[in-house]
Amino acid sequence: MKKALLFGLLAGFGLLSSLNLPLHAQTGAWFRQTLHPQMSGTTLMYCGESVAAVTSEQSPVIFFFDVFTAQWTTVSLKSVKKINKIVVNGNVAVAYTDSLLIGYSALVSGWDTLPYQGEVLPSYFEPNPFGAGENLAWFVTRTHAYIFDGAIGKWKEHEISVPDNYQSGDGSFWSRDNYAAVIIYRGSVISPYMLAYSMEKHAFCELNEGGTYLDDEWKMNYGFFAYRTSGDDQIRIGYSAFTNRFEILSFQKAPLVSFLARNLKNVKENTVYAVAYSQLINPPDGCRLYCHGFDTRSGIWSEYSWDYSSTDFEFSGFYCGGQVAMLPVRNKKTGEYSYIVYSGKNNSFTVHSPELFRDATPYGTILGGSTVTDFDTASIWFHSVETGRTKYLSFSREDIMSPVSGENYVCYRNYSRSHPDSMHVYAFNGNFDSLLVFMAPYGYGNTSSNENIVAFGTMLPNNTVQFYSSVIHNHNHLLLPENIEYPMTYVNGKLAFVNYLSFYGIYDANTNGTFSETCSKLKFQCGINVISLFKNGNQFSAYSSYTGKFHELTPPEGTYDVYAGTDIGLFRSLGLKKVYAFNGLTGDYVPLTDLTSDVFNTVMGGSTALVLQGNNVWAFSPLHATVSVPAAIAIDGGPDHFLANYPNPFSEATTVTYIVPKAGKVLLMVTDLRGQTLRILVSDVRQAGKYTVVWDGLNDAGKPVGSGIYLLSIIGSNFSEARKVFLIR
Repeated sequence: MKKALLFGLLAGFGLLSSLNLPLHAQTGAWFRQTLHPQMSGTTLMYCGESVAAVTSEQSPVIFFFDVFTAQWTTVSLKSVKKINKIVVNGNVAVAYTDSLLIGYSALVSGWDTLPYQGEVLPSYFEPNPFGAGENLAWFVTRTHAYIFDGAIGKWKEHEISVPDNYQSGDGSFWSRDNYAAVIIYRGSVISPYMLAYSMEKHAFCELNEGGTYLDDEWKMNYGFFAYRTSGDDQIRIGYSAFTNRFEILSFQKAPLVSFLARNLKNVKENTVYAVAYSQLINPPDGCRLYCHGFDTRSGIWSEYSWDYSSTDFEFSGFYCGGQVAMLPVRNKKTGEYSYIVYSGKNNSFTVHSPELFRDATPYGTILGGSTVTDFDTASIWFHSVETGRTKYLSFSREDIMSPVSGENYVCYRNYSRSHPDSMHVYAFNGNFDSLLVFMAPYGYGNTSSNENIVAFGTMLPNNTVQFYSSVIHNHNHLLLPENIEYPMTYVNGKLAFVNYLSFYGIYDANTNGTFSETCSKLKFQCGINVISLFKNGNQFSAYSSYTGKFHELTPPEGTYDVYAGTDIGLFRSLGLKKVYAFNGLTGDYVPLTDLTSDVFNTVMGGSTALVLQGNNVWAFSPLHATVSVPAAIAIDGGPDHFLANYPNPFSEATTVTYIVPKAGKVLLMVTDLRGQTLRILVSDVRQAGKYTVVWDGLNDAGKPVGSGIYLLSIIGSNFSEARKVFLIR
């Protein structure tokens, strides 16, 4: 259906017949690479999201497979080299020998090598001075830091100085989204050295007098936060990849503790840090509270101050989570609470007084994305910082269980003594500006959650698993067989899987649908958009969140094992001589038919998989001509390229420049990797010339699309071109 939209659009625009483009749907395909005869030792095979790498301990080559181009690339090392280590993650793959760095990026479908200097830092345990994030990789020696920038497919280097007494564990190294970071600890006397690399600026930024972090959650999206104490000085350091600067905040009062919000793993973007400290300005009790907030998207500190009497008010510190931070303030005389809220999106502070009264500390100060909430004995306050809208729910607090929060949602469960076998569930979703209230059987079963789903069991005698979908702001449940009390519940992406022995159930947050079955000999793996199973001893089954249904296969060879990645599944038959890939984008099984003997090894990635057999290795691409438009159709006397955009990657908007070589109809559109049209940027007749248009990251409905890789395609009467666009929110 989604591909039909693109076909209909092109046909209606009158371009299919004039272009004769090979637009067609494919099920995905396997691609073979023959190993080099001089490879020896253990074969090294690794998969990321869109790239895979194959080599051996001693090898003259490294093979890279690119999901987007569905091609193998051979990088020659000129002679047999010892491959010390290879790392593959996300869209990049990197390796190093005794003298050379090698990197491949699926973002640009290109590779780079660079001789390196200095002794590699020791790494007996994590964090490791050699590694990779989704789009960037790092390699650190005693004299240099090297970053492989996936956005340009190039190695970058920067001189550093590491203490002679450096030992394994004396540094921190990581990459997330669009930045990489290096921290070298230099003892208790000298401040840590900090180095960051921005994929936005393709440049380094260093801070000789840096700091450290208390928790891995301060390694945030698009930047990070660190701190340092120097005598009476309190130093707070914020880094943003968008500005590629360290912004330093300094004050001389001991700050209040900044807390991490609950369920922070359920938030898509963690960008905010806030800190507060108090100072006596008018004795004996006249004080001023100073609040500072930093958001990695803007890269600036914002400030707010409030004068108060220490006799009348008390508080602890900011709760930080997602794109907001909140500090509860209690009036000692009345018990009323007010809240100082920092919005990272707006870089501003606001004060809210929702008329909540208590004698003690906050019961439920919960943050989720850009939603904040709290409650007292009579009501729950929900507030969306993004929209500025507030909702109240009056209730009789009898037994509130720990609330669960995620990306712009919060979910409460409240046991009511008037209905001892049931409980109320309250779910507020800031994206929908809506409060959902429903009843569920009472119970303290297992709870699993992520940014899209809350799943909680209710146990016997009313044994169900209840589901809430933040994707569509709805709920459903799965009734369990009578003999099941403690099922295992897994959530991944927009799918949930419930299992107990031979029973299993599935919940799809996209559709709010459930399915359950009791079968024999059950084995399964849960991916992001795919769940792979074999059951009843001879049947493969896969569920795809893209198609919203199960796809069955009964192989004549019998069943052996199953795997699941982001968009694909992998199934091995009995006897190990047949392998099937499941393409979650289309719902097709694609057999690997060229195997002549037992499979030696299989490796599962996000959207690709590797199969090793004999002297051959096969890689699978689900995108092989899913919607195929030639990279460029050459025109005699015309340009080689008709389409460009900058910046790429981008976070807010990107400017698209396109060339029309000859007057006629022009279609410029944005699609996802499955071929679904998201935005029509141009659909009109254009004269020959050069034009620009801005894509603001919204679809045709005016809703923002998520972070990811998209196709920007232009089609004219006698030309076409497509390029990958990378959106990082």
